[in-house]
Formats: sequence, structure tokens, C-alpha cells
Amino acid sequence: MSNLVEVIKHTINEKKGENISVFHFTQSHGLFEYMVIADTNNPRLMLAIKDYLIEALSKDQHLIHHIEGNVDSDWILIDAYSVLVHIFLKESRLYYQLDDLWADKLVDHD
Repeated sequence: MSNLVEVIKHTINEKKGENISVFHFTQSHGLFEYMVIADTNNPRLMLAIKDYLIEALSKDQHLIHHIEGNVDSDWILIDAYSVLVHIFLKESRLYYQLDDLWADKLVDHD
């Protein structure tokens, strides 16, 4: 797994994100190589994890392409070029079922 994925997993875990899953896509996919999905039990924690990830990636000199989601969202997306990060509220993760959609690409689940 890439250093970027390890930084993301460590930061989410350290800040009390839950159910961290990592999916690996081949380079031929073209858009990204990894996807990390995690969830939280409240919006404030979801936003805090987003802020901690931004700080950790910046500190480790990883670039962020863009971020989607805000205080009214139930899902935050961070596009870090080769890695997409999805931070969900638990209910939304169950609703959207991205884990099921990409189950054949799962490489790690905490």
C-alpha cells in the first residue's frame, strides 16, 4: 500500500474514525489507484476528521485536488489524486453501499 494510504488510515484511526476499508484499483482505472472509506457517528467528528486529514496530508507534502461536502453534508469526499477518501456518517454509508459496489477491490478492512 502507498505511503499516502497509510497516512490516511493512520489519521482516520487516530481521530476515532471507524470501519476503515481500503480498495485498490489498477493503474489502468485512470482516475485513482486507491479508495478509502470510513465512517463516524456524528457530523462534528466527520468534519474534524476531514480537517485532520487535510493537515496530515499537507504535513506529509501530499497534494489535495479538491474536497466536497460541508457542515450540512452526511458525506465528505477528499480527492488526493491517487487516493479518494470518503468519510460518511454511519447511516449514509449504509445507504450508499459503496463497500458492496467495490467489494471485489477490497484489500484491507479495520
